[in-house]
Amino acid sequence: MKTYENYFGPYPFPRDEFKLIQTPYPMEHQSCVSVGKDFEEDLILHETAHEWWGNSISCTDLADIWIHEAFATYAVYLFKESSYGKEQASKYLEYLAKNIKGSSPLVGIYGVNHIHYDYDDAYSKGAILLHTLRDLINNDSVWFDILRNLQSDFKYKSITTPELMKYINNQSGQDFTYFFDQYLYQVEIPRLEIRIKEGGNKLSIGYRWQNAKEDFAMPVRVTIAQNKFDFIYPTTSWKNIEFENLLMDNFKVGPNKLITSSVVRIK
Repeated sequence: MKTYENYFGPYPFPRDEFKLIQTPYPMEHQSCVSVGKDFEEDLILHETAHEWWGNSISCTDLADIWIHEAFATYAVYLFKESSYGKEQASKYLEYLAKNIKGSSPLVGIYGVNHIHYDYDDAYSKGAILLHTLRDLINNDSVWFDILRNLQSDFKYKSITTPELMKYINNQSGQDFTYFFDQYLYQVEIPRLEIRIKEGGNKLSIGYRWQNAKEDFAMPVRVTIAQNKFDFIYPTTSWKNIEFENLLMDNFKVGPNKLITSSVVRIK
């Protein structure tokens, strides 16, 4: 609770108190969380996070159920990062990445009030989407202010995906519409194509996005030397950058669980 209050703000239902109940099946109930039969840590963390993401802030339509599940799943990662360190927490992200199905967009069809599609990715892909967004903002102070401000500004309210997108854009001072449009409304995972050519003391690197919407332009964190990171800014058209005195094996992409990459080395 202390960890979540640090990241998301005060527990939303102090007058109702907070209880964990052993039940046949897990479910997030306001102030009384059912955690199933086994009291597994990840399950308790996920269902407890729903007090903020799902019970305090709710989605207006079931088409936006990813808002509940992505933030609650990402909260599990944040607890692991805070309690066990980033290296241990990254294993949880790897687990989530392996469970992405890619069968349906994260945002469903509005107005039918029924989960008629496979929304398992709302948990795994949605949580990794949020972690990637944190990396793109590249300022943890801003990122965690956004999470806390969401809870204070939308407390006890319902919210839609467009409202959430607009809010994050305004709070961050950046326009992530291209990012949300790709990962929320499309099934395809963008692929980063990289061509590397080494000649003399220069390393020439070409890059572009494939399998993405035409306006997709997500920056990518890369390693350009030992313990030295930078961003490249690919679009769906080829771009090129040159480095001097950089070995081919020292240029690495990521890690980013929301992209796939193919590297072609030109001799």
